[in-house]
Amino acid sequence: MAPGDVEPAVKRSTAEARLSRPLLAVCMMLVLGVWLRAAPVRSATLFDPAQDWQTLATEHFRIHHPAIERERALKAAQVAERVHGRLVAWLGHAPKRPTQVVLLDHEDTANGFALALPNNAVYLYLTPPGPEVREFARDEAWFEALFTHEYTHLLHFETTGGLVALADRILGRALFPNFALALPFGLIEGMAVLGETAFTPGGRGRTAEYDMMARMAALAGDLPGLDRIGGYHVAHWPGGSGVYAFGTMFMEWGVLRWGPDFPRKLAEAYGSEPWWGIDEVFRKVTGSTLTEAWEAWRTDALRRAERQRRQLLEQGPFTGISPVTTKGGHQRHPFFLPDGTLGWHDWDGHGFAAVRGGQGWPDALTSFNKTPFTALRPTTDGKRLYHVGMLPLDGFQNYNDVLVTRIDDGTTRRLTVGLRVTDVLPLPSGELVGVATRQGRPALVRMDAGGSLLGWHELPVGAEQAEGLAWDGKGRRLVMSLSVAGGRDLWTLEPERGVWQAVTRDQAVEIDPAMGPDGTLYFASDRSGVWNVYAMEPGAAAIRQVTHMLGGAFEPAVSPDGRTLAYVTYGATGHDIATMSIEPANWRRARPEPLVPSDGEGDFVPLPGGEAARLLADHVLRDLELPAAPAPAPRLWSYSPLDSLLPKAWVGILGPADEQGWGAGMTLLGSDALLQHALSLSLGAGIQSGRPFAGLSWTYDGLPPTIGVWASTGTRLYPGTTEGARREDRVGVSLTMPGLPSRLISTLRIDGGYATVAFDSARSQVLPGRAGLVDPALGLPAPGQTSTLTLRYQYGNTWRFLRSVSPEGGRLAVAELAMSDPMWGSVSRFLRMGVEGRLFLPLPWPHHVLALRGLAAMTEGVEAGQLVIGGYGGSSLIDNVDVRALGGIRMLPVRSHAPEAAARVVGGHVEWRLPLEELQVGWGPWPLYANRLAGVCFADAGWHRSERELGGSILAGIGAELRLQSQIAYLPFEWRLGTALPVAGGQGLRGYFEIGTFF
Repeated sequence: MAPGDVEPAVKRSTAEARLSRPLLAVCMMLVLGVWLRAAPVRSATLFDPAQDWQTLATEHFRIHHPAIERERALKAAQVAERVHGRLVAWLGHAPKRPTQVVLLDHEDTANGFALALPNNAVYLYLTPPGPEVREFARDEAWFEALFTHEYTHLLHFETTGGLVALADRILGRALFPNFALALPFGLIEGMAVLGETAFTPGGRGRTAEYDMMARMAALAGDLPGLDRIGGYHVAHWPGGSGVYAFGTMFMEWGVLRWGPDFPRKLAEAYGSEPWWGIDEVFRKVTGSTLTEAWEAWRTDALRRAERQRRQLLEQGPFTGISPVTTKGGHQRHPFFLPDGTLGWHDWDGHGFAAVRGGQGWPDALTSFNKTPFTALRPTTDGKRLYHVGMLPLDGFQNYNDVLVTRIDDGTTRRLTVGLRVTDVLPLPSGELVGVATRQGRPALVRMDAGGSLLGWHELPVGAEQAEGLAWDGKGRRLVMSLSVAGGRDLWTLEPERGVWQAVTRDQAVEIDPAMGPDGTLYFASDRSGVWNVYAMEPGAAAIRQVTHMLGGAFEPAVSPDGRTLAYVTYGATGHDIATMSIEPANWRRARPEPLVPSDGEGDFVPLPGGEAARLLADHVLRDLELPAAPAPAPRLWSYSPLDSLLPKAWVGILGPADEQGWGAGMTLLGSDALLQHALSLSLGAGIQSGRPFAGLSWTYDGLPPTIGVWASTGTRLYPGTTEGARREDRVGVSLTMPGLPSRLISTLRIDGGYATVAFDSARSQVLPGRAGLVDPALGLPAPGQTSTLTLRYQYGNTWRFLRSVSPEGGRLAVAELAMSDPMWGSVSRFLRMGVEGRLFLPLPWPHHVLALRGLAAMTEGVEAGQLVIGGYGGSSLIDNVDVRALGGIRMLPVRSHAPEAAARVVGGHVEWRLPLEELQVGWGPWPLYANRLAGVCFADAGWHRSERELGGSILAGIGAELRLQSQIAYLPFEWRLGTALPVAGGQGLRGYFEIGTFF
């Protein structure tokens, strides 16, 4: 023993004597076998570790890319340097270090994101926008628009001044108020869309989509308040899209009202003095609070919408339609079967997506669970539907492939693997044609009916986006919507001759082609400033307007007899399906060219965001100086994590450190650009004692197993014990196989199983002058070295919907075994094992759920620490019950009883969870939002026995809770207010208030 140490007073129990090494060996073999059999459903990382990653260095960027994407990386470098000059001139800020740019091509997703901490980094998906998002229809240079959007985010986030900038010079990359401090997300996304619209040929601010959304919301009295553009989590239509749409229109309105410097001044002001709050900062910049300005914009938006409605009525009465659906949301992609039955794609946030239909529709498809948001194409015999869905290729890639569904029984089969198809169309010959990504560009692919590849057709030179497929049986030609050389037009291909020909060539957007049986071509266009359906009759060059809508019309489908047109309409609650009779005599001649931009006071123009964008572009490109010197040639090397991994900021530590009081120190945090390494280093000392503490942790996600390593030294507090504190040194390592899923992939809730093996060794040293004790109930370990081996398996496949109050199906499970033995240098010998399962069963009423949880656990050996029964603690602080949120198996809450220690625990819970109120309300400009209120009726019960008891006792109770699901900035929280009454044991009614999901 070291000087001053005291002989530990440990009493060995008969339970410890029963714990044999053969039992340990058997337990280890069983759990290790489960671990090795864990299905590798997902990797831990976004990136395949087998890929050869390279870095392309330019003056202002480090562009990390797979080696096979070198050509696209070179083009990205050119785009990045060009965009850098424009945006730095606009926002007046340039990063002090090169920006990390990561090019992703692991999913067929058009997306990107920017991070300000710990690195200044931009992540860009290399997949062009697909046919599902009309707001991208004018993105002729889609990658430039994407990079401009994300780089605008980054420069906005990094803009600081005053005391904040001074603090960052001392602390490093630590404080960015525009990134995370109570700024409504609508302002963040509105500024980024404004940037992409002003400084690229495309941009979402130039489409008719956002104008349509604002017009219909205003006329319905449903323009959102500031609370509903505070985050992406809003369930009220249009959901997260409202952050972009209404945020963009507000920022455009602000530029026209306060000038082109308004976005920069706002970023600088809030980045310098965030403590005043965004309302007061906004007043300092503009003279009005943000709340007042938002109400002024809503008034102007309503006036604009009313003027637009009058203008439309002056052009003639609106189209008389027959509504098929009225519930809004995503009622999309109508199609007709050969017998005239109408079907469509349905999703409203209350359940899985489904294929539904009108009279005569087969019941087998009314609950078709996972239909993607892509066109549904029936075969000529009406027996099958072809469509596209994103499916896993391996543990790292998720690509769009062709699926076929039998209409008679609803069974679905995958036809292709990794073909990366965005649209598919069955031809009368039985072949399939589709739009697929080939070598980074769209191309036309031919397949047989089973999905086997037959060949490729190249698209016209310069085609950047392709969507929409229709077959003209009379002309024996294929019709598509293509983005070529700055326009979005309809093109035809005669497969036998391989000749492409433009059908329309103008400044309007033409999408969604559909053919009538007489050869008439129908499509959707924004040429009047409103999305409408248009037609071109056989042999005629003139375009005729079929619909005249207040909201919009798109995705036409023609009945087999040519008498009925089905299409999608847009209203304040979203998309719906409607039909109308086809009567060419009522069609009117369309404008030969789209309307030109006007004064921005309500005239319908195809570029509703054009005026603000032009004002910004003129200001930057004409009035401000841009660097003219050519950039040096980029340099290339193999990717190394060290440049981006090294910590770039430190965060202060101040809090209880040891038995003599508080301590102070600092923590350094680092992560590499590929998000494979995470590093944390803490250093400090007690203020009174001068006793040092330190900690180091490293996580590596670059291999299928997630690797964790940690080490620490310091004083650990044990409140309520006679010792009060111990000096502890700890080292450990863990492997999770096949690796915990990254939170940055597209689906946050991941199905599958994950197993972890961990080894932790802790040396507990009794402080001088104190008696070394062992108190398992209070967590005091035996003095000396305690080395613990833990084996754990966890599985999850739960799901929930947009308006769910709980997971509505699936299960979660965990099995854990922890053991310590002198075989591996431990003074303790114990075994702790347990299993837990959770099951969620949907009830007949919407969003009502029966939730079940069971747990069984035991310990052997007094140094193990005890299990706990009783209390009302949750299993996760944030409302995110999935495979990553499962805790340990040491506690069984019984909400009607106070917690107590136990050596054996068996029990569980039954909860009936029911929705009470869909609140959808926030607190003005602050990032606090209440989603919904739920009620819970529950029963808890558990049997337990202590180490020294021969028998056991039962705790049971019933009660009820109110649960408020809310969002604080990016994080979902659940607030629980409850009361519980014991029915076995206990002292009477208990009330409580908790934060966190129960299970």
